[in-house]
Amino acid sequence: MKTEQELQDLSATGQQQNNWDDRSGEEEKQDILTPDEQGDTPMIWYVGNFDRVCGPEDLEPRKGIQLNAPPEDARCMCCGRHLDELTPFGGPGDPLVGDFNGALLIKKYRRTGPYDEEAQEAVKEAQENCTSEDYEDVLKWLVEKHGKEKGERFEFSVEAYEQIGSSWECRNCAVLNTDEYFAKLEERYRSEEQTETRNNRKIG
Repeated sequence: MKTEQELQDLSATGQQQNNWDDRSGEEEKQDILTPDEQGDTPMIWYVGNFDRVCGPEDLEPRKGIQLNAPPEDARCMCCGRHLDELTPFGGPGDPLVGDFNGALLIKKYRRTGPYDEEAQEAVKEAQENCTSEDYEDVLKWLVEKHGKEKGERFEFSVEAYEQIGSSWECRNCAVLNTDEYFAKLEERYRSEEQTETRNNRKIG
């Protein structure tokens, strides 16, 4: 389990990657040397990083390895709306401070799971009662006390909350706080499940 300082460091590292304007044509590159199949001559792969999507052209495949690539389905990773439905950043009512004029999606860094107070308390108790904070020991203690399903859920929930990941979001979603973000995600998933159920009934 990560400390609060480690989480802050993770977040800061992620934010430092938001430093390339895709429209400038000056892509941040890092050479990674990897051996070819014979192990003789190294090949060079370019790792590209950028922080916004201004149109469909920004979703085209790029040469080399791409870190935290934008969504292939061209949708906001929070609300699920397509590029065609989005209002660009910039202009009247723009909620963000920064030069994102014209962008339809921007890259943010968020926790990969919501805060679960019950899970946090359970894991804290497990850590206090284990001889070590080793993953397997904590999980074993949780399962013994709360049962397999609940114990594993507690451990997974806390681990997800501690992780930081990239999220490509629209003008409306980028300003949401953590609780609002996960509430919006849940609303989207619920809507998609209902739509899928209706479609399956029609097919049946």
